Amino acid sequence: MMPEDEKPMTGRESLELIQTMIHSAREGMAMSGSGLLFWGWMLLACAVSSAVLIYTEYAWPFLPWNIFLLVCVVLLIINLVKPKKQEKVKTYMDELFRHFATGFYICVFIVIFSMNFSSVSANHAFAFLLMLYGLMMYVLGVSMKLRAMIVGAVITWLCCLASLLLVKFLYVMLFTALAVFAGYLIPGYILRAAWKKQQQREMES
Repeated sequence: MMPEDEKPMTGRESLELIQTMIHSAREGMAMSGSGLLFWGWMLLACAVSSAVLIYTEYAWPFLPWNIFLLVCVVLLIINLVKPKKQEKVKTYMDELFRHFATGFYICVFIVIFSMNFSSVSANHAFAFLLMLYGLMMYVLGVSMKLRAMIVGAVITWLCCLASLLLVKFLYVMLFTALAVFAGYLIPGYILRAAWKKQQQREMES
């Protein structure tokens, strides 16, 4: 219930609040694109190298993904032990995206667990991972108003559907590489170019 001395927000004030929340969320998402490019190249390297190992009939085709998982664990440990910077005041959107990210990574863990400890095939597991990454790209693309990332999300979902119908894991890896290229690298370089342009403007002003 609204307090008696508090007036209801006008339509304009509501719009300004929403714009402020969106702006805050965009500022908190590494607008330089460095995060997308770092993880994009890592995932692309894993998918392509795994496809090459499958094609050459190497005994451990999942080796690139095992190395990637090890790198993720090391980075997580470094992030936990390094001194924390003074955090800015968190907004509603910051909290919303933090909880979304937590739920997203829990879902990723469940898919990886199902691939290793249940009857879920690698083809289906990677398809489900693409489905989740498509969701993440779509949410971020809409919140950041970045059309390239929304298109990347749609391409990722199409790659997910294709992976569910494929028999050979080699093709699943190739579709995974395509999804990463469309959903991570292209939006990442677009953000990097826009960020550099903004930095140059600020230096000239």
